[in-house]
Amino acid sequence: MEIKTCIENICQEDPTLQLEAIEALNDIDFNALTECLLKILENNPDLSVKEKVFLLLKNVAFPRTNIYQVERMFKSDEPFIRNATIEILRQADADFLSTMSRLAQDSDKDIRKFVLDTLVEHSSREAIQIVENCLNDSAPIVRQAAVESLGNMGIQKSAPAIESQLEIETNLMIQCTCLEALATMKCSPNSKAIIDRFSNEQNPMLMFSFVRYLGAFGYPEHFALLEKFVAEKGSMILQQVASAASSILNRFDDVVLSDPLIKALRDAREKQSNPNRVWELTRAILMGMKEKALDEARTLACNGDESEQMAAREYLEIYGTPEDQTDSMECY
Repeated sequence: MEIKTCIENICQEDPTLQLEAIEALNDIDFNALTECLLKILENNPDLSVKEKVFLLLKNVAFPRTNIYQVERMFKSDEPFIRNATIEILRQADADFLSTMSRLAQDSDKDIRKFVLDTLVEHSSREAIQIVENCLNDSAPIVRQAAVESLGNMGIQKSAPAIESQLEIETNLMIQCTCLEALATMKCSPNSKAIIDRFSNEQNPMLMFSFVRYLGAFGYPEHFALLEKFVAEKGSMILQQVASAASSILNRFDDVVLSDPLIKALRDAREKQSNPNRVWELTRAILMGMKEKALDEARTLACNGDESEQMAAREYLEIYGTPEDQTDSMECY
């Protein structure tokens, strides 16, 4: 009996036809059906056909077949097939993480990396454990992906694992990724030791990531480090230093910035066209100068661009006179 006829008969009111249809469906070899559909998916270039096959696999075939056929799709070179597989695996609930755990040990490093990219959206204990296990992978590309995934997951309990990886890792790119991941998740229990370790770093690749890390975990005492980096690397690292100084200043707003750092912030602002960055840098300049910036803030509040005006008025709310804090303030 054809599948179409089976479906039609199941919908009939005749119990005999219904029974015949159900028995016919039970005789269908869904593993064989899946193989046929997989071949179409792999060989047919028509995307509309692929989409229809995917729906059949998702809703009809795979719920009745084994998970290893799904894994075969996961290893495809074609992005559509791999992404479709993720949707199917997610539908499988419990099978999803067990499959990811198995594929995380695949002999192909690209498959192992794709597993980690896939797990970014999951924050379960099992998913995190799979990712953390990959920190010991022999392939640098997989270790780096594991660190990135943990950082993007934002699970602060994973910070010690990333710090441990940073301590033993010899690959510079992965060291950078560790610093960036810790800054992203805003958690680093051993920040003091890490800052001490990288304070004299001269490698430009590491320096960029370290400055971002410093922005996330540094203290006012580390402003001297930022000054040193600007003095040594100049415009090459200007924007990163400006962001770090601004971040530290946001956490310790009672600090007065040194003239070299104020200059670095001004230089960085001159090269910016992004309104949010202009606001951030202007605010850091004014807040970093404290009361000394009062006249400059008044000028910007009247004559600056929109971002500068916003930053200036925010500053004047704190340091200005009552007249400065009204919408009808007199422009100087």
